[in-house]
Amino acid sequence: MSLAFIPFYIQLMGVESYGIVGVYASLIGILTVLDLGLSQAMNREMARLSHDEQNNRLMANTAYTLEVVYWIVAVVIGCIVALLAIPIANYWLNPEQLTRNDLRWAIQIMGLVIALRWPVSFYMGGLNGLQRQVIVNVLLSVVATLQGVGALAVLWFVEPTIQAFFMWQAVMALLQVFVFRWALWHSLPLRQKGMFDKNVLKKIWRFAAGMSGISLLAMILTQLDKVILSKMLSLTEFGYYT
Repeated sequence: MSLAFIPFYIQLMGVESYGIVGVYASLIGILTVLDLGLSQAMNREMARLSHDEQNNRLMANTAYTLEVVYWIVAVVIGCIVALLAIPIANYWLNPEQLTRNDLRWAIQIMGLVIALRWPVSFYMGGLNGLQRQVIVNVLLSVVATLQGVGALAVLWFVEPTIQAFFMWQAVMALLQVFVFRWALWHSLPLRQKGMFDKNVLKKIWRFAAGMSGISLLAMILTQLDKVILSKMLSLTEFGYYT
């Protein structure tokens, strides 16, 4: 669906505006390192603890503890993106049709979208650990449909701007994180709010750190070819290669 809607987005918003969506995708890729391995740790802990009813309280405490940490990270990321809106708009991007003010506003909304969507991977990790893959896929399919069709409708009937596009994404991000959170807590055997437990962080920090290191290495390796290619192109431009 993402690929199917791209031509319509470009036609309605313009190539330059849709390029901001590419910036959004780049930021998401860079910021995945800040997951800190918590979504994988949540997956493992839910799968490990779900085999014994005596662990029901510990499962609730684990989910609540990691959820608090994840939401703190989400808020920090959203604030960082919002604060970087001015330098990104003024120094990183070179718009020809959009104004700097439009870019700043779009990037600030982008920060809100990233912050709201950030905990979704955490809830997905918990649901997968509880063997709720069907629920995860159904929710992802419904949300993806609403995101694509809804964004197209907003651009067509309301306003064909990048700000309107990201405003709809923010609405859908809020709905998505609410639904996934509800699904996780209603899938836990003990459907009660857990307590923050520092011992949970002490138990999982080594695993989470290892997974975070793997994510960092994967990001470096997947982006290394682009860095090398851009360097070779710049050298060619200055005549170092013939």
